[in-house]
Amino acid sequence: MTTPLHHKHRVWAEIDLDRLVHNYTLAALSLKRGKLMPVVKADAYGHGAVRTALALRGAGADFFAVATPEEAMQLRRHGIASSILLLGAAPLSHIPRLVRAGVTLCVPDLLTARLYEDALDGAPAEFHIKIDTGMTRLGLPYASAVSEVRRIANSLNVTGLFTHFASADEPGGFTDEQLSRFTDVCDRLNIGVPVLHSANSAALLAHPKTHQDYARPGIALYGYSPVPGPGFLPVLSLRSSVMQCHTVPAGTTVSYGRSWTAPRDSVIATVPVGYADGLSRNLNAFLLVRKKPAPIVGRICMDFCMLDVTDLPGTQPGDPVTLLGDGITAADHARLLGTIPWDILCSIGRRVPRVYRQNGEIIGETNDIDRL
Repeated sequence: MTTPLHHKHRVWAEIDLDRLVHNYTLAALSLKRGKLMPVVKADAYGHGAVRTALALRGAGADFFAVATPEEAMQLRRHGIASSILLLGAAPLSHIPRLVRAGVTLCVPDLLTARLYEDALDGAPAEFHIKIDTGMTRLGLPYASAVSEVRRIANSLNVTGLFTHFASADEPGGFTDEQLSRFTDVCDRLNIGVPVLHSANSAALLAHPKTHQDYARPGIALYGYSPVPGPGFLPVLSLRSSVMQCHTVPAGTTVSYGRSWTAPRDSVIATVPVGYADGLSRNLNAFLLVRKKPAPIVGRICMDFCMLDVTDLPGTQPGDPVTLLGDGITAADHARLLGTIPWDILCSIGRRVPRVYRQNGEIIGETNDIDRL
């Protein structure tokens, strides 16, 4: 007999791989040209990079983007042989193993190019050069990029150029200006760079002129469109269960700082999820107990939060609690906290097991704590 998840885990994240593939298909249908390069950095925005990349590879993805050498090597260790682009510069100590693993490296400036050349010692490798067209974060300044790219291409095997948009999800023409800067650099190079890419999720959906050889969707794949766009479905749910119930008289205070006082005789449910699991300490919201709303009361602790379930008679230990899912989204929490869904998803702690569903069935789990 299958053990219920709330008997196995104090809290868990459920990842719906069918929804992930659905979102990938929607994103691909938005393309006017080229292919998708899914961004699976930050553990695939909290969804689990390996299972996510495997599912997306099965849907047709042949190129993935990550942020760190460790993320690239994690995919390789788990048999993902597709092309992988490291979006930032790598510490030199990582270069030999990245090159042996066939990871495409990012060149953001002339100094890094020289250091890479020395570290390679003649070993073959591929490089994509980052052009800064207005994000002012990383890359060759577009005004001097033509000459600098040519210099880099004299010593390194440059197989791609890319940039990143600063405000593709906002009205105004700055994305068009950035694209113009990027295409101007590419047009004037005349060195035959085979791969160009610039579009993030917002540009993919709202700026079709940015579609090149690849587009790099991130958040849209996980169900949150940064611009109005139909059909994307949240992939991750976060669930727990009631651990204990307290019946307390009016005037009883709850949690650190005694910041909430029961206005009446109340029933308080303790749920074993806290800010170490990704539930922001500042969240003032309702969670769902048996799919009915119950407000968080008192300060959220590292490992626990408390809910007022006085109006949900019959609540008892073991009852299911939904933090994300069943109509509560990361966008809802983000609005309450003055942040973005990316932040909410990436904050879900490593000690929270990820449970993967496909075709309505659990197909696997990952638990980082068990592996430490």
